[in-house]
Amino acid sequence: MKKCTLCVFCFWFVVVLLTAQTVNQDELSSTANKTIEFINYVGPHDFINTVAEIRGIGQGMGQAVRAGAGQSGNRQTYFVLHLVDPATPSGFDADILFLGPNARVDHIKNLRLIISGYLEKAYGYSQKDADLLALFITIYNAVYRKDIAYFQSKYKPLVLKELTPDNAGLSIRWDEWAGKSRIVIPLTTKPGSPTGSGVATGPISDKQVVQSLKEETGGTAAEQRQQMVDLREEEIQQQEKALAEEKARIAQEEQALQEQQKKLQEQQEQLAGGGQQATVEETEAAKAERAKQQEELARQQEALQQQQAQLEEQKKQTEQQEQALAQQKEEVAQERQAIAEDQKKEIAAQVAAQEQPPKGNVVFELLDPNSPLARLILLDLTTGNRIKKSEINTMRANTAFDAGDYFIAVAGQNTNAGGVVRLVAVSKSTFEVLAQSEEAVFPDARIVKIGQFIYTIIKKDDTWVLGKYDPQKLTLLATSSAVSPWSAIMEVDSKIIIQGPKGSFYLLKPDNLSLEKEIK
Repeated sequence: MKKCTLCVFCFWFVVVLLTAQTVNQDELSSTANKTIEFINYVGPHDFINTVAEIRGIGQGMGQAVRAGAGQSGNRQTYFVLHLVDPATPSGFDADILFLGPNARVDHIKNLRLIISGYLEKAYGYSQKDADLLALFITIYNAVYRKDIAYFQSKYKPLVLKELTPDNAGLSIRWDEWAGKSRIVIPLTTKPGSPTGSGVATGPISDKQVVQSLKEETGGTAAEQRQQMVDLREEEIQQQEKALAEEKARIAQEEQALQEQQKKLQEQQEQLAGGGQQATVEETEAAKAERAKQQEELARQQEALQQQQAQLEEQKKQTEQQEQALAQQKEEVAQERQAIAEDQKKEIAAQVAAQEQPPKGNVVFELLDPNSPLARLILLDLTTGNRIKKSEINTMRANTAFDAGDYFIAVAGQNTNAGGVVRLVAVSKSTFEVLAQSEEAVFPDARIVKIGQFIYTIIKKDDTWVLGKYDPQKLTLLATSSAVSPWSAIMEVDSKIIIQGPKGSFYLLKPDNLSLEKEIK
């Protein structure tokens, strides 16, 4: 079974309730002028989970919500609030996915798996469609990250109670997810789903969202955009069918109200005629009965007028829906045209690239100039274009060792999501991780080649020691006794000299790292 970590795919293979609720694509599409590129943890882990296990986190919460629960999950890890307020007419209802302080997700691919699993079970989507929607939902939440004014302008008070300027939306950095991010899924109605809910695929093809997709895919994102257009057209057809049924119902009720009004008018005329023909000898009882009948007819007339007013309001709503559907059809047509034009440009670029392949240099790029973590990129020194980027992004650039066709680097971080620090060998041509050590490595350790082997500081039984490795397979060949992890590793007279934890110098035999001499 293909596996991935809960926080990242195994790094070398590098995710208003009105009546019924759905993701509102109009909201998802109304994004600010931002380009989103998620910064994930991509490095070694000390445990892995299957894709099914990760998706199952969301599926469990979705099943509960589909069954009628208003909340599901564990606030310490993954938790969903289904926030619906039918009494408030304006603003959107929402599902909010809480990433609790102990949430272990550290890669956007896996976060999307959780969201997809939730949508799949809560609203009955196919896995393919749920995956697509999860993609756009994460981008939407990243665009509006910490924009509380935006959320206040769009959502109901019930939703806003759960959001603050610090936690609203999704950070682009994985280390700002756990306990710090709340993913907002706007809700609206959609006919045809098992629960009456579904994803409204409105203007989700916002230019900024599309641009972000392009950044992620390194192309035009034509496939994802085409899928969204197809999903959107399907939804429009469902909405048109539901709207036609609603208009037919309104027409029937209009006819029924007209008939009721006619009968009521006849009763009123009869009662009025009877009063004119009444004799002076009419008893008080008869007068009282007539007054009672008149009062009842007046009550019925008032109720009928209220029904007519309600029906007029419903007709206005259907007219607004018709206008919205017409606009959506136009937007779908425009997006199809844009996709076609982008595909033509992409084909032309591919042809040009074949005629003159892009040239670049393999260099390390720091994700943050104030942090040691880096990835490999293929950099065009003339244009500055990043032609290619490695998936792994936690290598220590300043201590990496050039082994010819590949780099050996200390990679990873010690995180509560299972991240660990290991030696990795990364291809210069493919950027694939060729090998990984099994042992924990000192994060700031240097990598030194002596003879045909490499040496670095590793952990053994909770103690830092010098480790000897095969430079190709990164298998451990020998270890020393305890040393200072900050010590330099040097070769002197065919011996390795290093300092111990108390400052003494150790002369070690290179073959087995046994102690030959201690200098205090």
